[in-house]
Amino acid sequence: MAHTTAQPLADGQTLAAEAGPVIVAVQCIRLGESYRLSIRRRSTGAEVDELSRSLPTECATRCSARMATVLFRSGWTVQQMLDALACFAPAA
Repeated sequence: MAHTTAQPLADGQTLAAEAGPVIVAVQCIRLGESYRLSIRRRSTGAEVDELSRSLPTECATRCSARMATVLFRSGWTVQQMLDALACFAPAA
C-alpha cells in the first residue's frame, strides 16, 4: 500500500502509507483546486475526522501527510496527535 511519487497527482488519485496505528493518505479531489488528507485507524479503517482535512494545494497536503507519517512512525498515538492539535488550534 505504501506508494510515493514525485509526479503531481491526477484527479481521483490517492497515495497512502502505513504509519504506526494509522494509514495516512493524500487524495486529489479536483486537480489544482482541492486535495484531501485522510488519517484512518488501521485497526478499524475509520477515518479520524479531527485529523483529516481538505487543503487547497497538493504541496500543503503532502507536507501535512509527511509530518503526520513521521510522528506516527516515531510512536505517537492518535490521542497524542489530537492533544497536540488541540494545543495549537485557535480558541473558539
